[in-house]
Amino acid sequence: MFEMYLLCLFKQYCDARGLDINNMNNMYSNDFCDWIVQNKSLLSNYIDYLNVLGFGYPLDDVVEVGKGKYDSLSEYGVNVISTFAETVGKTNSRLFVDRGMLFILRQGGIEMPKEHIILTHNPYFESEVLSWYLIHNMGNKNISIGMFGKLDDADTIRKVELLEKLSKQMTEDYSFDYDTNSDSYFCSLNSKRYVKKNFLTR
Repeated sequence: MFEMYLLCLFKQYCDARGLDINNMNNMYSNDFCDWIVQNKSLLSNYIDYLNVLGFGYPLDDVVEVGKGKYDSLSEYGVNVISTFAETVGKTNSRLFVDRGMLFILRQGGIEMPKEHIILTHNPYFESEVLSWYLIHNMGNKNISIGMFGKLDDADTIRKVELLEKLSKQMTEDYSFDYDTNSDSYFCSLNSKRYVKKNFLTR
């Protein structure tokens, strides 16, 4: 499972650098390692960005979807739903969205998330979040999807356009934000219901 997780990160790295994912030599490069460290640092800055926007979600009311050891918020105490959860010492699980209803598939069975905020950032595949607007439109849960990276990344425009596309399918009570800081960009799509303060701080 850890190898699959690294392959997902490698895909993101290749997308950002404009590299051929089939050239596996790049996976063992120092640049890939540097990119992972850089991405972790940008995630920390993204947390600050969410707080600046006013989306200060409480730790016990947010669940992070689809992340692992090198790009997860689990170290802040956030609950995780991910096929790579074992990389952060959690039980692997998977999130399913059916007409806006959420289900968590675990080894022991199926349950529904208790948290109100369903969060992810820089998903490995667009398909992971394409139906999330239905979660928002259902009205029972909030969604928070972030995209961030370097302005000169090869996939910057595509990632921002994906969030813009999702926002146009959402009903009212949402916020779509985009800002830059030096050579980095931060984009975030958030529902605006159930918003509380004091989320993640560094």
